[in-house]
Amino acid sequence: MSNELYDRVEQQLVTLLESIQQLENLSLSSSDETVAPLIKLISQQFNSVQQTFQNLTGPNYPYEFYETASEVVEQISRLRLSDIRPLLLKTDIFPLLDSIITFISERVYEHPNLADNKPEPLSDEPLKP
Repeated sequence: MSNELYDRVEQQLVTLLESIQQLENLSLSSSDETVAPLIKLISQQFNSVQQTFQNLTGPNYPYEFYETASEVVEQISRLRLSDIRPLLLKTDIFPLLDSIITFISERVYEHPNLADNKPEPLSDEPLKP
């Protein structure tokens, strides 16, 4: 498998991570006009990651790839606990974030040598506002 494809999907993961980090920089007074385009962008970026991933054969991804995927999962976990959470609960972002974590868990962490690095599920129950 070409390193170019790994580089492309890793760059897509970095871009996705940066967009998720932008959510954390919002304030509780942010308007729907600010939040909605960012959620749409994250959704589009995630779709790109999924499409590129179809061409990867794994499970022997480069280490940096796992590191970037882990950073995405960690950022989502932090976002769930952030001060901006009440604002995000008014949107449809959490099912999207759950989909991202599930995708990464299934496609990246299902490597036998990485079983110990698999992220813990956040919870079976939805978070209360």
